[in-house]
Amino acid sequence: MLYVGSEPMRLPSYFEEGGTRHPFELINLQDSEASELLASPDWGGNLWALGTKGEHPVVSRELVAKVALMTGEDRESALAELTAFSGILKLDDLLQQKLKEFSMLDTDINLEENAVVRPLLEKRHREVWQKGLQEGRQEGRREGRRDLLLS
Repeated sequence: MLYVGSEPMRLPSYFEEGGTRHPFELINLQDSEASELLASPDWGGNLWALGTKGEHPVVSRELVAKVALMTGEDRESALAELTAFSGILKLDDLLQQKLKEFSMLDTDINLEENAVVRPLLEKRHREVWQKGLQEGRQEGRREGRRDLLLS
């Protein structure tokens, strides 16, 4: 199991059920070195560096610099992943600050208009999404009943 979080890890490396104990390997990302993950040519590996014991401002700046070198859909996707992960780790204010240091990103991408980020930023969007999901389920049930009656 891989632990990723802003708080210190407090998980045991086992779970118990029905009188039996089931151990598992527990890897704490906070015990990893950011520099090792940032050295990877893989963006996914780079992104994990944000959850390590490295200096968050330095790691955030390096990640934003890597995003700045990307283009098109790769950039948009990487920025969405970076923003989501920063939110999980409660580093979103730091990310906003680092994005402002890169003028090309600040003018090209507005996080509030990002399709992945926007629902995370505004509560009313979540409420609208939940209402739409509920309406969709109700419509599916109605269609299912109709099909059952017609068959």
